[in-house]
Amino acid sequence: MTLTKHIGDIHLPNANLHYYLFGNPEDGYCIEITSCKCERACGFVSSDLQYAEQCVNQLFEGMAFPSNLDDYLEDFKFDNDSY
Repeated sequence: MTLTKHIGDIHLPNANLHYYLFGNPEDGYCIEITSCKCERACGFVSSDLQYAEQCVNQLFEGMAFPSNLDDYLEDFKFDNDSY
């Protein structure tokens, strides 16, 4: 069964950001960030659900933009043994 979890939205003067976590234990979990300006970024973060949730919550709290997701995923890769 696939998990799709809406983490939250951030409304800024020039952008609305939307954060999602989706995936399953078999294939792993991905983070998706979209903005109202039709920007979208998505990438694999981990096969560990708890770690994936921790990562997406950090991005949500830090107001990460889609254009920066690849950099964050690279950082998360080095912090996680279950990648």
